[in-house]
Amino acid sequence: MSATTDAYSQAKQSNPNLSLADFVKSQNTAPPVSQTPASAPSSTVSSPTSAPTAATPFSRDFTREQSTLTSLSANPSQLQMLDPKQLYEATYTQEELAGMPEYQQIMQRDQAQANLLETPRPTNSMMRVLEDALRAKSDVGNQALGGSELYGKAGLPTEGVSGYATLMQSMNERGREMQDRYGSFSNSLARTSEAMSDTFNTALDQYNILNQDYQQELQRFQQVADNLAAHEQAMTLMERQYELQKEAEQFSWDLENKTSVSNPAGIASTSDSSEMYDLGTGDYSDNCVIYGRTKVTNLPFGLFTKEDKMKAVQMAGVKNDGQGSMSGVKVGDAILTGEGQYGHVAVVMGIEGDNLILDEANYVSGQITQGRKINMNDAKIMGYVPNERGDAITVSTDVSNLKPRYDTSLPTGALQASGKQGEGVTEGIDEQVGKLGGNMGAPRELTASDKTEANKLAVQEYGAAVLKTSEGREYFLQPILDRMANGESIDDIADDIRYKGQSEGFTGTLRDAAQQITSDYTDKKTQIIMDKMDDLIGRENTGALLDYIKKIAVETVGTDEQKQIKGKERTLEFLGEIGDDLIKYEENGGDTNIFSGTTEDILRKAGLVKSPELRTIANKIAIAIQQYRRSMSGAAFSVPESAEYEAIFPSIDNVSTLNSALLQGLDETFTGDIDYFYSFAMGEDAYNDIFKNGATGEKGDKGSDIYDQEDLDFYNSL
Repeated sequence: MSATTDAYSQAKQSNPNLSLADFVKSQNTAPPVSQTPASAPSSTVSSPTSAPTAATPFSRDFTREQSTLTSLSANPSQLQMLDPKQLYEATYTQEELAGMPEYQQIMQRDQAQANLLETPRPTNSMMRVLEDALRAKSDVGNQALGGSELYGKAGLPTEGVSGYATLMQSMNERGREMQDRYGSFSNSLARTSEAMSDTFNTALDQYNILNQDYQQELQRFQQVADNLAAHEQAMTLMERQYELQKEAEQFSWDLENKTSVSNPAGIASTSDSSEMYDLGTGDYSDNCVIYGRTKVTNLPFGLFTKEDKMKAVQMAGVKNDGQGSMSGVKVGDAILTGEGQYGHVAVVMGIEGDNLILDEANYVSGQITQGRKINMNDAKIMGYVPNERGDAITVSTDVSNLKPRYDTSLPTGALQASGKQGEGVTEGIDEQVGKLGGNMGAPRELTASDKTEANKLAVQEYGAAVLKTSEGREYFLQPILDRMANGESIDDIADDIRYKGQSEGFTGTLRDAAQQITSDYTDKKTQIIMDKMDDLIGRENTGALLDYIKKIAVETVGTDEQKQIKGKERTLEFLGEIGDDLIKYEENGGDTNIFSGTTEDILRKAGLVKSPELRTIANKIAIAIQQYRRSMSGAAFSVPESAEYEAIFPSIDNVSTLNSALLQGLDETFTGDIDYFYSFAMGEDAYNDIFKNGATGEKGDKGSDIYDQEDLDFYNSL
């Protein structure tokens, strides 16, 4: 304290106006004298000689992350519980982590969080402690009153009133000093408080920004986890699908034209097999039906059981009656037998007296064999199905030196000439299948779309249940695939399958008309109509066929138009009968001039006619008028309508010339309307050929009972 007083005295001498407060303030703001330590401790951190090298950018490797998850035995459902930082640190090296933006964001977020936690939030208690510390440092309120140096130098007593004046001066001086120090303290306190608040707010803002980045990264990580879970689920489904597909291959064939895994057992027989040659395995060697179909193109489909084979004989072949019906069998035909559990199919490759020499598959399990002989009248033979090529296939009946017709050492599809054998027997299997498809070249590779179309057609024609079995696929789906592979379009195959069993007469104009009428119908309804027409053609019931064609044509339009067409046809039929009856009646001397009045009088007086012949004519005229009225309007007669009908229809009180003119006019009008309708419904050419030119074998039948019997009964009762 004495040093300070001496300094103040010296300063007072040079500046008499200098107050003690100003002196103290000048002493507090003087810059401190820097002192250089004798020896500074050396830093333990070496200063870099160059700028630090930036970390190399690095992108995440999801494959490595998946491997890490696998090694941790973590499933997709546990990913959301796994800290991304732990996943990154377990997967990547420190160098890679230094260049990975995702990891650095997490580290910055953690550092910001630590800074925030280390930065205390300003509180009232903390500020009071700070205030006390600053008060102590600035000596505010710690100096006793009356103890100033000025008071001591004045030599005034410290007690009593004698020192009051000096005391007052000292207290005033001390008050100014305290005021200055307190102002300095307040400013320091405010600045310190603001600095602490700013520091905390800055740390909080940084934390909020990094927390948003973290939430975004967490959301992206969750999406990756979801994708990984979906991928794992898809892989699980694919693995299960693969297992099921492998299981299915044990019972059926796949769509790559592989044969059935399970080969049916061969067939035991008591027929003569002493000269039978085993040609080994080959295409379809485990299936007698499909092998036979490569040679006999007319062999029906669906030959699963013995019953199916018997139906095929009845539908497309000749049944063995044991009394010579088999005498018509020729080389190239297929015989169907009752051998084995499901029956058997073999191809006739030679004839020796009553013995048939057979070419067959699976008579010996899974083998193609030739040379077995069986008597054509053997009871085991159900019958035969002719090959559509018939007599074009001929071979020598001299089989004493029979040789195998197929040489398995030759390339597939190669021809092997042998004596007088025809191409129908000597062709390889590929040529046989190729001819079915109209393509002698190598089968084309089927696409997935081809197989889908083939399967869809098979389901439509044969039903999904049939295709669930291996035999169903071999008998129904495989032939479609073969034909597509050999060049046939799916539409041609569909037409052939749908109409294969229909009558030969169901072609040309009749088919054109049916297709035109059913063009807007569903496939199922079209097939029903086609089957009905085919049945009528097969029974040669021409009249019923023509009526049916008109019926399905009329059903293509609405109810009102149906009524009009039917009404005009019935009215036209009445008019023909009325004309014939009037002419015949007058030629026999009958008198028709017995009526007078309007047409409605005819309806009232018809019952009064004494002549039975004339009464019948009157009733027919009345029915014709009523029928026409109902078909055109559906309402009762009005007076103006009655007059119009009277003018255009014939009458029993008109002379024959007038009736003839009326009949001719009505006939031409109604016929024109009817012809126009049917020409539009089934095609003009088809309609003219069928109903005008007799394409069915006779002129169009007008049918019977055109008018309602109920109407006739009513008018005959008048």
